[in-house]
Order: sequence, then C-alpha cells, then structure tokens
Amino acid sequence: GLAPGDMVGVTIRDECPHLVLSLALQRLGCTQVTLPGRDPPAMRQAMAARLSVVAVLGEGAADALPGATLLLPEMARIAQDAALDAIALPQAPEGGIVLTSSGTTGQEKLVLMTADLLGRQAAMTSRDGRVRHRIATNEFNNGKQQQLASLWVGATELLVNNRGERGLAEGLAEHGEAAG
Repeated sequence: GLAPGDMVGVTIRDECPHLVLSLALQRLGCTQVTLPGRDPPAMRQAMAARLSVVAVLGEGAADALPGATLLLPEMARIAQDAALDAIALPQAPEGGIVLTSSGTTGQEKLVLMTADLLGRQAAMTSRDGRVRHRIATNEFNNGKQQQLASLWVGATELLVNNRGERGLAEGLAEHGEAAG
C-alpha cells in the first residue's frame, strides 16, 4: 500500500533487512527516515509526527506509532533470501532519505538526501576501496548513508551486526582485503 512520495519510518535493528528494505523503499519512490529502535518511543513518535510518517516498517508491535500504519516485513525471509552481492542501488532511485542530526543543541535538524545527492556522495567515496566496514550500524545516519554509497559504487559493505561469529579481519580476508 505504499506509494511514491510516502514518508516511511524504518525501525529495523538488523542491518541486512534494514538495508534491503531501504533499497526497496527507494525503488518504490518513498522517502524514508530511520526511527532507531534504541530511541525511546516518545522520541520516535515526535520525529514521525514532525515528518508526517504514514507507515513504519518495524519488527513487532512495540514499534507501532500513533497515526502510522505498522508494517511487519517477514524478517526471516528477507535474511534468508537476501543476497546482498546481487543487490545494486538503482542508478536513479526515486525516493530520498531524511537524515537527522543528534539534537544535542536543540531540536534535531533534518537533511533530505535526494537521489542526486546520494549519487554525488557515492562518487566522492569511490576511492575508499572495494570492501568497506563502518562501526556504526545503519540505524545511525552516517552508517546508512555510507552503506548506500558503497553499494552505489559497487563496493562490498561488511555489516556490523551480520558478521555472526566472524571477526572483522576474517570478513575482510574473505573478500580479499588485508585487515589493517
């Protein structure tokens, strides 16, 4: 039931499904904002109201917010079926991403990253290597923004909470990069 231009909140803690769903929202032409599961409900609710969020992609009933439809994707299916090696960000995605500041000096500032801005940022990071890793998950704006840039330029992104028992060095070695 989502349509181009809809503002959708994303409260998905697991990075792989979060990233897959973010790409799907872009493909649909929706604008999205991450409403981190670590934030208190009142904080998520205030941000959703401020941006007129019409739906929230969440993991369970606790992610519901007043005035927004709660959509519960089949997380196990996404994790099982997602082959991120084969997923590429569309060259001209329609949807944008709203990034928020921390709000440490007052109300959070909002920045809309359009497809054009995401593409320009990706071009600037194309020299960062073909295998990348961020300590921050995609529930943090910088982590999500950089993951999308990595995919845009065809790089491999090692996801923080999807490494399982492997360490960073093992993940880098698996993809042909020396740990340093």
